[in-house]
Amino acid sequence: MQDVWKFYRRRLVKVLIPYAVWTAVYLLLDGNFTLYQFVRAIIRANAWGPLYYLHDYAQLVVSTPLLYRMLQKKSLRIALYAVSPLYIVFNYYMRIHDRYLLVPVCLWLILPYVIGLEHGYWREKIKVLPVKKALISVAIFVVAQAAESFIWRYFGVEALANTQVKFTSLGYFLAVLFLIACLNEKQREKLSKIRPITLVGDLSFGIYCCHGVFLIFISGFIPKQFPYSITLWIVVTGLSVALVKAGSYLPLRIRQVLGFV
Repeated sequence: MQDVWKFYRRRLVKVLIPYAVWTAVYLLLDGNFTLYQFVRAIIRANAWGPLYYLHDYAQLVVSTPLLYRMLQKKSLRIALYAVSPLYIVFNYYMRIHDRYLLVPVCLWLILPYVIGLEHGYWREKIKVLPVKKALISVAIFVVAQAAESFIWRYFGVEALANTQVKFTSLGYFLAVLFLIACLNEKQREKLSKIRPITLVGDLSFGIYCCHGVFLIFISGFIPKQFPYSITLWIVVTGLSVALVKAGSYLPLRIRQVLGFV
C-alpha cells in the first residue's frame, strides 16, 4: 500500500498541479475566474478544450494499480483491451443522435495506456516489424484522421468532426506506440543523443498546457482565411524553440508548477 501512495505522489502531483495552474490561467484569460468556476472547470476539464487530456490522464494514473492487477487475469485482460473500441462505438452512436456522454472520456484511452503498461510484452511481439512500415502506418492514420473529420463535418456531425474519440485517432495512437516499440536499442540511443529532441520531449507537457495562451494572443493578428492548422504548427514550433532556450533560466520549482519537467 505504501508503494501505491508513493506512486500516486510521484505521478499525480506532476499532473494535477500544472492542471490546476493552467485551468486558472485560462479562466482568467476568459474573464470568468471565480472559485465556483475554478472548481467546476477542474472537475469538468472545460477551462480550455485540450486540458481534457490532463483530466483523462489523471484518471488513468489513479486506475494504474487496478489495471496492473486486471492484466494478470486473462479474462479481465481481454476485457481491458475491448474497452476502448466499445466505448468509441458507443460514442459514435451517442454523437450521431446528438446525446451527451455521461461516462468517463478516459475510457477511450485505456487501450493505448494498457499497451504502454505492457510495453515489454509488445516489444518482444513486434520487434521484427520494420521501422519503415511502422512509419508508413503512422502517416496513414494521420491522413485518415483528417479524412474522417471532413466526412463527419460533411454529414453535419460536428461533435465527431472535432473529437479525438474515434477509431482513426485510436489507430494513430497505436501506430505511434508500435513505431516506438519497433526501434531497436541502437536506434533509441541515437535518438536520445539528439539534444533538441530530448529537450522538447522534457518540455512537451508544459508546451501542451500553455500553447493555447499563445494561440489566444496571436489569433487577433492572424487573418481568418489563414488555416488554423498552420497557425497551430507555427505556434507550437515557435513555442518549443523559445522554451528550450528560456527553460534553463526558470527556477526548478516554477518549471515543476508549470509542467516544464
